[in-house]
Amino acid sequence: MVRETNRYAAGYIASLGSLKPDSRFRRWKDCTAEEMRRYIALRINMGIVKKKNTYDYWRKKFPNMDTPFFRDTMSYGRFVLIHRFFHLCNNERQPRRGEQGFDPWYKVRNLLDPLNRCFKQYFRPYQLVSIDESMLCDSKTGYVMHVELYSGRDFDIRSEEGQAITVVKHLMSSCNMYNKGYHLVTDNYYTKPSLAEDLFAQGTMLTGTVRLNSRGYPKSLGNACLQVQDSKYMKSGSGIILACAYRDKPSQRKPVLLLSTGTKPVTHRISRRAREQNKPAMVLLYNKGMGGVDLSDKKVYHIAAERATHRYWVKVAWNLIDITLRNCHELFKLKKS
Repeated sequence: MVRETNRYAAGYIASLGSLKPDSRFRRWKDCTAEEMRRYIALRINMGIVKKKNTYDYWRKKFPNMDTPFFRDTMSYGRFVLIHRFFHLCNNERQPRRGEQGFDPWYKVRNLLDPLNRCFKQYFRPYQLVSIDESMLCDSKTGYVMHVELYSGRDFDIRSEEGQAITVVKHLMSSCNMYNKGYHLVTDNYYTKPSLAEDLFAQGTMLTGTVRLNSRGYPKSLGNACLQVQDSKYMKSGSGIILACAYRDKPSQRKPVLLLSTGTKPVTHRISRRAREQNKPAMVLLYNKGMGGVDLSDKKVYHIAAERATHRYWVKVAWNLIDITLRNCHELFKLKKS
């Protein structure tokens, strides 16, 4: 961060030629590691103490809203300059679109890859894990195991199986989770009967909602006439996949479709909001599993350090830092317990 911020600042200021007498860039001097730590600390605290404008954190006008921590840590002018030149890569080495080695996430790659290595180094997930938004999470704690950035046609992980299946296999292999008895939960974007069979062959169970037009899924389940809280099951594929249709409430015309290689065709009686309900074990496990990503997103939202910016990669970088903070807090709680 320090090296590339200083490199970018020097190049940018040099490209301007002569500076105006009152230009703020005249006050620039190379950033130190200590200053970068202070800058990051201030950005993190901006996610905890919410204010509309950046300058409000340094404002003294209203005593009831005063936050002296920011003034004591770094001057506003210095913060703005570091923020303006904050960088993670050498732009001069970035391959252009169409060139060999082009990476749509080059600007955050130096942050993303080390973080993904650290995420897996310090935590071993529980059995239930989930994938959503190209993130692999532990369902019990919400700890993020691996983040894969998606950039449409520029997504650098492709195969004839389709992007959804390729992403799942890449995330699972990146975390070395095959043949260890893990149970993966996914939504209908990722869930495919062919994927379920492939994962089962590698010692991994799969449960998820599925689209009716998925190849290999029993089409008759989608047209099943079910009463409220009724469910219907069928075996699919080679017999290892259990397909399920479930109607939860009267307003739901079409049933929810799921498949699983790790649950049985049983229904549990549960109490929710002082009302008894019948729910398939597959639905209960899906709700429990997908809570991992939702839990992570919810906790990151409350501490998000990102600020408004026109530079897309800056928003991505700070989201990665927020995820890192969230993971660190989970490790702290586990060690404390």
